[in-house]
Amino acid sequence: MFLAHLRRPGPRGRRRPVLILVAAGVVAAGIAAAVVFSDFTETGLSGLDFTWPWSRKPEALDPKAPIDPARQYHLSVWDYELPFRSPGGAPFSDAARRAIERFERRYPNVKVDLTVLDPADGQAKLAEALQAGYPPDVYCSPFGPGAVGSDYQVPVGLYLDYDIWAGYDPVAWQTVKVEGTVWSYPRWLMLWPWLGNRELLAAAGVDTARVAAEGWTRDEFAAAIVALAGTGRQARPSVAATSPAVVLRDLLLPGHLAGETPQPADLYWLGAEPGAVALWLSELRDAGALAEDGRGTNPGVIDSFVHGRTSILVAPSPWATMFILEPVRRPPAWEFSLPPRDRPAMVLLPPPHAADQPSAVWVSAATVSVFRQARYKGDDHTRLAAELARELSVGTRPWLRDQPLCIPAAYSEQVSWRLRVGRYGQAGEFATGSLHRLAELPKDRLSLALSALTYGPRPPIPSDQPEPGDAGTGLEVRGKEPAGPRLTWGYLGPFLAETVAPAAADFWAGRTGPGDLVSELTEGILTGD
Repeated sequence: MFLAHLRRPGPRGRRRPVLILVAAGVVAAGIAAAVVFSDFTETGLSGLDFTWPWSRKPEALDPKAPIDPARQYHLSVWDYELPFRSPGGAPFSDAARRAIERFERRYPNVKVDLTVLDPADGQAKLAEALQAGYPPDVYCSPFGPGAVGSDYQVPVGLYLDYDIWAGYDPVAWQTVKVEGTVWSYPRWLMLWPWLGNRELLAAAGVDTARVAAEGWTRDEFAAAIVALAGTGRQARPSVAATSPAVVLRDLLLPGHLAGETPQPADLYWLGAEPGAVALWLSELRDAGALAEDGRGTNPGVIDSFVHGRTSILVAPSPWATMFILEPVRRPPAWEFSLPPRDRPAMVLLPPPHAADQPSAVWVSAATVSVFRQARYKGDDHTRLAAELARELSVGTRPWLRDQPLCIPAAYSEQVSWRLRVGRYGQAGEFATGSLHRLAELPKDRLSLALSALTYGPRPPIPSDQPEPGDAGTGLEVRGKEPAGPRLTWGYLGPFLAETVAPAAADFWAGRTGPGDLVSELTEGILTGD
């Protein structure tokens, strides 16, 4: 099984925590939460023996290792500088600084160093640190995914108890859970909507309010494109995307959410769905509805949309959507031009789905991960790193207060988000409704779907770790030799970035047909073997 040695107990067997609810007035929701948490712990998330397969000593990692008050601990944190300011004008990195100050007050014998990364090269620096065997103790990422496939990553699920787990939105835990193991703390959730030109779509007879609230089928979407062509209102193709792989991912997600999920999960891919999606897209392409792709972050694709020449834009990331909606300052890479007047009204929409599938928007998490180093510093040091990671997972709300698509993972901060989200009109309604639909999915369905489309058929798995002092990538992929620093997937994850994206680009440009695309996608059978 994927990362099986991190899921299963050591020789001493499994210790299942018993959740005793003594309050006479426990509500049904509390009982349900306890049951779900019990399932989480059953798969190796808390209170279990955790044997390092590469360790010189046979002992299990102790999540409750005592902190030595006489020892001076030194922890390192990496976080990113993001284009957000608090109401008082503080930079985003101050969120981490304040969390560190709170932590150091709680543990006076702990010193924490903060390194602020540039989003342009932060993932490459982490890959290099992992290859050298000395990553930071705690790594905060706006990119994800939660599991990086390194021997050095420590699953934070080992440190969860019921009180901690119940303090976060269950949808957030699903985004960082891979085959039953919670790998990182979720910091906030990010929704990935499609953008529509309200006026153009209304001219084609599309009820955008209904679509935003309830979704639309692929047949309804195709009919809208045909109707739009008949209006004579648009000189360019209807659908623009800077990343065709994102389009495929979003179209495949509802099929995963609707499909039967084997227990234990040994097959994540739905056999016929890639073919149906590829054929549907090929029909749109043959009808001239697909605009040229942006070849990365080409602002020309976005310019076409914001100037009213394209009716649908599949943005490459939630950040790009935020930049288009203008709530945050754009970095130089996104210096597209918005018309000063007569700017088209924009509407957030879910991707289309088959008639028997749910409407769903892709969701990812900003994560906080814990790592050990080649020279292991002890269970007490690792426990402190895990506690620091939890501290860093909260406290960002002042910086994200005007971002309806960024939903705090911790309930303590999500309350303020829900109080403010109504101020953002359609964007706020869309975010609230999308989160509600994700929360209503059957247990673990979202986790399985996200894992399948993020990691694909060859998930990154920890390998046998070299002895301390030896350099090892810890980034090996099943069936492949290590190929140097990795983790440069951006928001897509390894499967879409490395396997699907090249095939999708060729298909989108008309160089290949649906059969070629399916041959790439159907390799995506993620098994636990």
